[in-house]
Amino acid sequence: MANLIYKINEPLNIKIASQFYSQSTLSTQRPSDYLDAMQQMLSCANLIVTAWDGDRLVGISRTMTDFCYVAYLADIAVHRSYQNIDIE
Repeated sequence: MANLIYKINEPLNIKIASQFYSQSTLSTQRPSDYLDAMQQMLSCANLIVTAWDGDRLVGISRTMTDFCYVAYLADIAVHRSYQNIDIE
């Protein structure tokens, strides 16, 4: 069982993010090999929630929102090895 820490809008190293996306189920749908595009994806989202197991990024949600009425959830991804496990 993992003890995860969740962070909101915490600065995210682009290399860690790129590696995470390449290891998630979104790997074929996101430009994880193109760091400039990945940086823009992360910089332009105004709500990013990440899940960490120690220093390992294991989940991310990337959202554009007005914080009032509308939110567009662009990504929700979980590292393959953390899918379908019991988390408290």
